[in-house]
Amino acid sequence: MTLWVILPVKPFEAAKTRLSEDLSPSQRARLAAWFFHRTLAIALRFAGSRPVLVVTRSSNVIDLAHAAGAFGLLEDDGADLNGALRAAAARALDRGASSILTVASDLPLLETEDLALMTADDVGLCALAPDRWRIGANALFWRGPGLPPYTYGPGSYARHQEAAGGTAHTVSNAGLGFDIDDGEDLRLWSRLQPRAVSVAAAIPALARASAGVDTDRARLEIEEMFMNGETPAARYGERER
Repeated sequence: MTLWVILPVKPFEAAKTRLSEDLSPSQRARLAAWFFHRTLAIALRFAGSRPVLVVTRSSNVIDLAHAAGAFGLLEDDGADLNGALRAAAARALDRGASSILTVASDLPLLETEDLALMTADDVGLCALAPDRWRIGANALFWRGPGLPPYTYGPGSYARHQEAAGGTAHTVSNAGLGFDIDDGEDLRLWSRLQPRAVSVAAAIPALARASAGVDTDRARLEIEEMFMNGETPAARYGERER
């Protein structure tokens, strides 16, 4: 019984376009690179001797994955995210995978314990981790027959639930649920950084793989927002720019 972990990764220069009003192209690329290095390190630590597969359009990302000890799969030209993930899952199944964990790479609070929750024995055939709005899906675990039912796109949490027959186990916490997709997410993250008083002050720390991030404090804040159904504006007042 072999678990494979799959990480879909955009080329750094093409990632995080929804942050274009907040960050320059070079800042967005550095931020995407930081996300990738951090998530890959956590996935490898969690997987141990089990395989981690990075699927991407970028040969540079493939090289970085290989250097870190992961496998790489270059996407076919014209493939969308679901197609790329199906190709990656097919590769894993061909090489003996009995279960597959797919994880987004833009989860700054992710820890190995979160991945363990997704793959626990009691989650059944399928587990989903929604974003904090319960709209998107940030992680998918599959131990059912055949390929995972990838249906990423708008409303992907509900779409994945439907594709799994409405029986998918939901894992909802800060590590899996807090992603940085837009300016509001970024401003919330800057609020949680030690010594950072603005978005501009938080970006350099985010963009360095060696940055010390107080994830325990950040997780506590986000978990409280999850439980209380709070928005950043409600918790902190006017959003900063």
